[in-house]
Amino acid sequence: MKASIADSKEAIRAALILNGAACIAILGFLASVIGGDSSNVSHPMTVAAKIGLRWFAVGALLAALTSGLAYLCNSLYAGAAADMSRHFEHPHIRSTPSSKRKVLWALIINWIAVATITLSYFLFGVGLFKISANF
Repeated sequence: MKASIADSKEAIRAALILNGAACIAILGFLASVIGGDSSNVSHPMTVAAKIGLRWFAVGALLAALTSGLAYLCNSLYAGAAADMSRHFEHPHIRSTPSSKRKVLWALIINWIAVATITLSYFLFGVGLFKISANF
């Protein structure tokens, strides 16, 4: 379980770094190309860079959202464990309606987080494609 959580954290970090670094690189490129010359704003390379920047920015936003969803998911799992009832006879720990609800919500949020991180990686690929298609 610890390895799974650690791998998830690394995947979220990687998506945030990939998309965030791409945004920073494109912003630097745009600053050097435009550089006070407004005639370069409509240049095809500049337009392609701005299109790619949008995809990377949304990918970075989704990676950050995934991090928040992962926290919420773990919080719900911990809350569900705390809400379980304890007994002296077997089974010693039993689910309660509250713990079952929290586990259900944690599972839903977990799958939403998987979808958002997958979409973040996909948007990185779309951004690369959009930029490379115009160069």
